[in-house]
Amino acid sequence: MASGRLDAHIESLAPWDVAAAGLIAREAGAITGHVGVVPSGYPPDLYGEEIVCANPAIFEELFSLLRSRI
Repeated sequence: MASGRLDAHIESLAPWDVAAAGLIAREAGAITGHVGVVPSGYPPDLYGEEIVCANPAIFEELFSLLRSRI
């Protein structure tokens, strides 16, 4: 994604993967979020379930579409 070859990516990741990949993606201009609910007391930047990372131009539409499917 950071290289500009993808518009979006969704995956479940381990906390260390979320921290590293999320930082790289956000530094490259992507927006990140979670399709599902992040459990209370869990830092969103480390929660790796149903994470979405997308180009800002498509994030809201993709996020809404994914959320409507759960």
